[in-house]
Amino acid sequence: MQYRTRTLAAAWFVGVALLCGSAMAQNDTLHGNASESQAVSEMKARLRSALNSGNVAACQREGENLARYRQSSAGKAFIDADLAGIQLRLHLLSRVYDYFRQIQEISARKAVREAYALIHGVQDKLVGDALLNVTMVFVPVPAGQLGQILVEFGLGAEDFLGSYADAHGIANHANTLRALDKLSRSAYERMLWLAQAAKEAESWRTRLLQCSQQFQAGIAVAQSSSSSTSPSPAGGSFTAEKGDASAWSHIRVSFGNLTSFKTEDSPGWRNNGTSFKGTAGANDRVSIKIDITGKTGVSYFDYNTDVLVKASDGRTLVAEKATISKDGGNLSYSASWGPAGNGGQVTVSVSIMGGNPEFFTYFVSGSVRVAPVPTPAVAVKPPPPSAPAAQPLPASPVVPAAPASQAHFNIAGPWTINGKQAMVEQNGNQLVFINEFGQRSRGHFTRSGVVIATDWEGGLEGSIGVAVDGNFFGPTEARDRWGAAPNQIRWKNGSRWSRPGR
Repeated sequence: MQYRTRTLAAAWFVGVALLCGSAMAQNDTLHGNASESQAVSEMKARLRSALNSGNVAACQREGENLARYRQSSAGKAFIDADLAGIQLRLHLLSRVYDYFRQIQEISARKAVREAYALIHGVQDKLVGDALLNVTMVFVPVPAGQLGQILVEFGLGAEDFLGSYADAHGIANHANTLRALDKLSRSAYERMLWLAQAAKEAESWRTRLLQCSQQFQAGIAVAQSSSSSTSPSPAGGSFTAEKGDASAWSHIRVSFGNLTSFKTEDSPGWRNNGTSFKGTAGANDRVSIKIDITGKTGVSYFDYNTDVLVKASDGRTLVAEKATISKDGGNLSYSASWGPAGNGGQVTVSVSIMGGNPEFFTYFVSGSVRVAPVPTPAVAVKPPPPSAPAAQPLPASPVVPAAPASQAHFNIAGPWTINGKQAMVEQNGNQLVFINEFGQRSRGHFTRSGVVIATDWEGGLEGSIGVAVDGNFFGPTEARDRWGAAPNQIRWKNGSRWSRPGR
């Protein structure tokens, strides 16, 4: 009997080794194949490092980066998958802990038959659940050795089950009690490990929840700052750039002596950058400085760069196609442009391309033109006395105001959700919603009493109204009956925003 049970346990050990190996292989295949975009691959590496060091603030930066690549949904899916994996493992840890606790209690009562029923009915199922593949992306699998621990415990369990089956005499019954007592001590030792494992898993879960919130905040930042305008007095210096010191490459185009400047993100799959527009005075001289950096250890091939600076009169100021070694390097170019008068313009186009293994491109492109000179007003001479007086134009018709029942309700100001503050900004029909995590969404009224947050969940609708004694009244009815303003927004995803009655 002992030989048979130990042979079964050894088979379990082989199963553990094979399945654990399979889990590692599946993790590499599912989330690390060569067809994924460069942006997502880099984000995974950075988030894994950040979470292991406890730097959850980095999640906001990655949410912002991926939103510009239009890959934020992929990043969120990875975080959600890790959260689901941790939740599954925490549930299993709780079940195993309870299993060991019951064995201890049963052993204290020397209830051999009860112990036999429990172990015979539960042990194999718990081992099977522990061997299920839990794929994690950013954090290690919590209590990854749980299956092995259960199999090792199973050796003692098989000894107990064998002794119980052979317990015909007093001596064999005593052996069964000794086997149960040994199993109980083993269960206690493993309960100590389980408590620590559950604590560590809960810590990882907390980090991921915080990361998810920061990631969403980063997406909101990218959506709210997709464009920026920088007016300045004459002679101002401005910069348009793509990438930074932490990215795979960096393009920086600097201008001197401009009157205004505007940049805007131009996101794409593997070809994305920054566009710009600027103005200069008709008699000003504009300086242009271009710096390009290729990072080491990223591209499989040498970087290809392309720079073109051209004036609207046909003059080419810079035209260079060059390479930067895949081991890293820098290139710099300078030019000066002096417009000859109104209508003058200079265009700048800079790009860098690498491959890992697919090719990907950063670019900065745009133009600077002469600011238009205002046309002086020309005085209009009155008609000669003999000319008939001009007849006045008929008055414009007066457009009647919209009935009060069709007016949009005032929902601007602070709201609360789960004890945390949210906010609504309102300009007529146009709205901006800010949730409890600081995430923003544009929105508007779709009809009286219904709003939509266009940047959340593909367009999240909410009904505004007044909540009274558990009942919810539309804003028009509440105003007409009690003169009350809306005090609740009921979103279709189930969340509710509230504020004191007005």
